[in-house]
Amino acid sequence: MWNHTDIPLAYLIKFRCYATWVHGDERGSTDRFHNGYKSPYIPPNERWQQHNIRTLKSEPTTLNIKQRKSVEAAIRETCNVRHWLLQMKYGGPPILLVKTAMLGEKEWLAVLVLLRAWFNDFMKMLRPSV
Repeated sequence: MWNHTDIPLAYLIKFRCYATWVHGDERGSTDRFHNGYKSPYIPPNERWQQHNIRTLKSEPTTLNIKQRKSVEAAIRETCNVRHWLLQMKYGGPPILLVKTAMLGEKEWLAVLVLLRAWFNDFMKMLRPSV
C-alpha cells in the first residue's frame, strides 16, 4: 500500500549482530552515507571484506533462542512505553522490525537512535570485551 506521497506508511528496520555482515560482503552493504530510500548497496569488494574480517575485535555474534526472545521482549516493551505500533518478525541472523506508525522525520530519527542505542547496549552485555 502506498499513500502517493514520499512519506512511507511503514518502516523496515534490520538489526544484525556483530560481524555477521561486514563491508565488502558479496551481498553488498550500507553505511551512513549509502542508506537512503531506494539507494543502492555498496558493491562487494573481497579485499575490503578480508580487511574487515582481519580487524574484528572478537568472533561474529549470533543469538540463540533465549537471547532472541529477550531482544523481542525488550523491543516490545520500548515500543509499548512510547505508544509505537509494532509488528515484529525475526529469523536467521537479522532481527526484523516493521514500525507502522505515521511519524514525522524528527520523530522517526528519534526511533532509530533509541532502538540502535538499546541494541548496541544489549550486544555489549552479551560480549563485554567488545
